[in-house]
Amino acid sequence: MKSCLVLVLFPVFISGCCPPKAWTGKNFANYASGKVHLEILQDVFYDNGMMTVHQNLTSDDGTLTRQTIYLNYLTGIQYVLNGDGRCENSSITFTGVGESCIPDNATISKSYIGAGANKIPTTMFRLIGNGFLTYLSVIDNGCVPLMYETTGTLPTGDGLKLTVEYFGVVAVKPDAKIMKMPASC
Repeated sequence: MKSCLVLVLFPVFISGCCPPKAWTGKNFANYASGKVHLEILQDVFYDNGMMTVHQNLTSDDGTLTRQTIYLNYLTGIQYVLNGDGRCENSSITFTGVGESCIPDNATISKSYIGAGANKIPTTMFRLIGNGFLTYLSVIDNGCVPLMYETTGTLPTGDGLKLTVEYFGVVAVKPDAKIMKMPASC
């Protein structure tokens, strides 16, 4: 179950708001589904359909799990490298990144963060898809993700609530070394 968490941590981008083709950043996620509650800190590198995520998952009992996840949105397969060196692969069942822009049918609410001369224009999008209601806030200049919240039902029937906050998102040059999976995968 933990290996599937990254699949819902990134906003669906499909209209006039398109993020950089290659970017990196950090995010903090609060995930709750069924009896599972996790706090997740991630370092993310996205490059035009491929993503590498280094994540630390902390459960309610204090257990820490470290993983690296390689997602290939072009093939629909993810590879999870666990702390013990085991690598597992599975289908990406709920996509979050890889579609490229925000859908035209997303409801829009314009706003800003900050005050006075320091305020930054933002937009919140409301999207419904794959059984999930999602709110995505972006900084208008560059369509940079700011916050992501989703609720819905997983294929198992369990409800899901996920909130993600993004930090330090910047456009970068593509780097194939970051996307290279270890031989065990």
